[in-house]
Amino acid sequence: MEDEESSDIDLAFDQNKLDDYLHNDGNHHIAGLITEDFLDKYFFYMKPDEQIFSKATLDDNFEDNAVIIVLNKALSRDDRTFKAMDFGDIGALYVEDLDRLSDSEHEYAEALWEAERNLVLAEFAELTESAVSNEDFLGIQEVYFNVCEKADANTLVNFDEYRRILLIRLDQNSKENVLNVIQQLQKCEYIHIAEPNYIFEPDDSDAIRPNDPYFQLPITDVNHQWSVERISLPQAWSITTASSTVNVGIVGHGIDATHSELSGRVSALQCGKLTDSEGMGTMQAGIIGALGDNGKGIAGIAWNVQLISVGVGRNFQSHVNGIHNARIAGIPILTRSLDGGFTGSAVYSSVKNYTGLFINSAGNENQNTDSNPRFFDFPNVIIVGASDMNDGRSIWNDDGTLSSNLGADSVHLFAPSGGLIDGVLRDIRTTYPNNLYNFYGGTSAAAPHVAGVAALMLCVNSDLSPQQVRDIILDTVDQIPEFVDISISGGRLNAYNAVRGAAANNGWVRRGSFWCFYTRGVRNKGWLEQRNEWYFLHETTGCMQTGWVRYRGGWYFLNQPVEEVCHSAARPEGAMLTGWLNYSGNYYYLNPPIGRVNHIVSHAEGVMLTGWLNYNNNYYYLNPASGMANHLSSQPEGSMFRNGQFMINGIMRQFNSLGRWIE
Repeated sequence: MEDEESSDIDLAFDQNKLDDYLHNDGNHHIAGLITEDFLDKYFFYMKPDEQIFSKATLDDNFEDNAVIIVLNKALSRDDRTFKAMDFGDIGALYVEDLDRLSDSEHEYAEALWEAERNLVLAEFAELTESAVSNEDFLGIQEVYFNVCEKADANTLVNFDEYRRILLIRLDQNSKENVLNVIQQLQKCEYIHIAEPNYIFEPDDSDAIRPNDPYFQLPITDVNHQWSVERISLPQAWSITTASSTVNVGIVGHGIDATHSELSGRVSALQCGKLTDSEGMGTMQAGIIGALGDNGKGIAGIAWNVQLISVGVGRNFQSHVNGIHNARIAGIPILTRSLDGGFTGSAVYSSVKNYTGLFINSAGNENQNTDSNPRFFDFPNVIIVGASDMNDGRSIWNDDGTLSSNLGADSVHLFAPSGGLIDGVLRDIRTTYPNNLYNFYGGTSAAAPHVAGVAALMLCVNSDLSPQQVRDIILDTVDQIPEFVDISISGGRLNAYNAVRGAAANNGWVRRGSFWCFYTRGVRNKGWLEQRNEWYFLHETTGCMQTGWVRYRGGWYFLNQPVEEVCHSAARPEGAMLTGWLNYSGNYYYLNPPIGRVNHIVSHAEGVMLTGWLNYNNNYYYLNPASGMANHLSSQPEGSMFRNGQFMINGIMRQFNSLGRWIE
C-alpha cells in the first residue's frame, strides 16, 4: 500500500484541561485511564463496548469443547497473536482466529485509525496547549476523508465497528464446562461477547419436491417459473443480463459446480465446497445465476455472475470463517439462508465487521420478528420475507404454522418463494445437483432473488456502496397492501425498478461525524441541490456544512443537526433556510425563493439581508455590515433592530418589540 498522507501538527498534552474535559457529562468513561503515554499510544476517546451476556443453556445445541469470543473494539485494534495462556486458567488447548484483519487490511486500518485519532484531537483542540488553526484542521479533515476513501475502495471492512473474533478450543468435552468458561470470560471487560459454538438445526421448510420442469410453460402449469414475470425481470434484462465481473457468495452451503446451468462460473473459498450433498446451495445458485436464454432448464436472475461457496457447515465457526474469508476475497454480495446468530453472537459481529451487502432470509416460523430482529439496523443488511405468486405472504401448510416471518421493523421486503395457492404448492423451479431441477420454497428461496437483483445492479453501476444498493432496492419495491404493515419497505422486490435506479445513482455517505455526497464515486463540493433542498459542501473537503456559512460576500444559514439525520425529512440537517430566523435571541431575514438559485447574485435565495426590509407592508432594519459578523454578539451583522431607538444614517429611528419601525 502506498504511504498515506500525514499531517504533523503540535497537539501538546495539557493534563489540567483534559481533567476539565473528563468531568463533563458523557466523558467519564475515560476518566482515570489517560496519561500522557496513554494519549500518545491508544484510542483514549473510544467509549467502552457494552458487554453482551450469553443466555445459553444445556438444552441448546452447541459443541461441548469450544467457546467463541468477540473482543471489544479497542482491543480488536491490537494485532497481537493470542495464545491459550492469554485467557487464564480456563483449560484452553489453543486459540484460533475466526475473523482477524489480513496484513493488507491492517495497513489500511492503522492509517485510518491514526487519521481518526488526529481528527479527534483536532476537534478537541481546547484540551491542548496549542490551538489548531482552521487551515490545519481542514488539512487533518481532508487526510481523514482521503484515508476513509482509500480504505473503502480497497477493503470490505467496517473499520469503525470492527471486532476481532476468536475460537478457544477447550481440554474438556463437557457442555457444563463450556457454560462455566463463558461465565469466567464474561468477567473480562475486554470481551464483548462470549458464547458457545452453536450448531444450526436443519430447516424443514427447505424440503425438496422433485419434478421434471420446463421453463417456458404457461403460468397455469405448476412447473412454470412464475417469479421471473412477477418481479419484472424481462424488463430488467433489457438493461443488463449481468457480467462475469460480479461475485456473489452463498454462505453455509456447497454448490454443484458440474451442473450445466452453472458450470464454469462456480468456485469455492477455502471454507467452501464444489459439491452439494443437501442441494440447497445449488438451488440458491440457480435462482441467482443459472444461465439464461440457452434453450433448457431455467433462467437465473443474473446469467453470467460468478457464484462462490463460502462457510459450508451448520455451526457458528463455519459461518464466521466464511464471512471473514469472503471479506478478504472482496466478495461484495453474500446471501445466507439459515436461521440463527442474529443478536449478540459471533456471527452477528462477523456480519458487522463486513461492509459488503449481506442478505439473510427472514425465517419460516410464522413469527413477528420485531421482538427478535435479524441483524437489527445494519446499514448493509437486507432481511427478506417470502411472497407467493399472488403477492401474498407465503404459507406452506394448511394451519399456517409454516409460513414466512414478518415484521414492520425487522423484515425489509418480500421476494418470490412460493407457497399454497388454492391448495397447490407453487414453489420456485431451480437447479439441483446431478444436473437436475427441483422445487425450492421457504424464505431461503426468497433471499437469493434479492442477491441476484443486487448483482444486476452492480453490473450497471459498480460504484454503488452496499448501503446505496440496499436503499435503491427498498425504494423501488412494488407496494403491496398486505406487506405495508408487516415490512419496512411495504412491498415486494421489483428487479426492473432497482436496476434502472442503479444506473444513475447519487447518495449521501457518512464519514465519521461528517456527511459527504457522492456522484458515481466522486465527492461533491460547493452548492448541491437534492430533493428541493440546497446544501453547502465545503469547497475543500466536501463535508456538509451547518450553521452560518459565508459564501461570495453573503451569509447563509444551513439547518443545524436535528434529532435524526435523515436528508429526506421536511427540514433536514444541512438544508439552507429561508425567511425569518431566530438565532441566539436575534432575528435575521434570509432571502426567500426568487425563482433562480445561483448563490452568486447579490440577493440570491437564502442569503442574509441587511439594511431596510419591507415585509408585509412593515419596515424593519437589519444591521448592515459591521465588520464583526459572528452572529453571536449582541447586535451582529444582519440582526433586526427592535425594542428601542437607533441612530440610522444620522436619524434616530424608533422600533417596537417586534422590530417594526414606528414612524
